[in-house]
Amino acid sequence: MTDRNGTRFALRAPTARRREWPAHGTLAWGELITDDVDTSAAFYREAFGWGLTEPSGPLGRREWQTHGRSFSGLLPRPPAMPAETPAYWDVYFAVDDIEAAATGATEHGGTQLMLPTPIEIGTIAVFLDPAGAVFTLVQLTTEETAA
Repeated sequence: MTDRNGTRFALRAPTARRREWPAHGTLAWGELITDDVDTSAAFYREAFGWGLTEPSGPLGRREWQTHGRSFSGLLPRPPAMPAETPAYWDVYFAVDDIEAAATGATEHGGTQLMLPTPIEIGTIAVFLDPAGAVFTLVQLTTEETAA
């Protein structure tokens, strides 16, 4: 499926209640990175009833919410992201050791786009997989910050 901006997305139904703290190697977060925040916000609100927080931080990140709980992010294109990179949903995978996971990703054919970098909730590192899909590894610092 694609949204109004042409960004591809997929839906999944959870098979069990989500854990509060994502286990190593599991999906921890999703984040739409787009040039048209307003159109994206309208599409997902109308299609799925998702609400959004106000922009925060230096990049203007917002969080998608249902029932008052954040579950994913919306980020305007960061200045460092090349203009030729299309809008996409970035997936974050939880890891227990960011350095070891980053080494494993590159040893298995991944290309590191961003070295491990501290953020508010822990440390992230960004990669391309061998097929060219972007993904992010995240080592969370506390259970309180897990999405």
